[in-house]
Amino acid sequence: MKNICQIFITDFKRIKTNVVAVVIMLGLIILPSLYAWFNILSNWDPYGEASTSKIKVAVASDDEGVDIEGTYFNMGDKVISALEANTTIGWVFTDTTQEAIDGVYSGDYYAALIMPDDFTSDLVSFLSDDVQHPEKIDWFMPWSEQIKEEFEIKDA
Repeated sequence: MKNICQIFITDFKRIKTNVVAVVIMLGLIILPSLYAWFNILSNWDPYGEASTSKIKVAVASDDEGVDIEGTYFNMGDKVISALEANTTIGWVFTDTTQEAIDGVYSGDYYAALIMPDDFTSDLVSFLSDDVQHPEKIDWFMPWSEQIKEEFEIKDA
């Protein structure tokens, strides 16, 4: 073990006298560390609030709600209030559906979520004899029409 330490110390003294060797050694030590740290920092939290809160997604509700035995219920409003409390994505609440869709196609918003006018009534239709499957919440993206055509997705 004593020989190994002496060899290491002698090699270190020789490297100290050669400037080129010192620069190469520092490069071999520092560059991989910098590369690792930049990769780790860039991918540290890709889906966290700091990364996704700047993505603007328009939300519009055409839901008219429903009166159930004297109690008014509107699921579209409940979805919007839940999204208002959610800060992980930059939700933008628009007044009209057309405003949301136009914003997507103009590039103001990344996407738009649209709740149809009969969303709540279809959702609570299980209380009556005429059960209706609720319409899906529509989504619009600039390329959504291309995706629908490519994969032959038909609107419900």
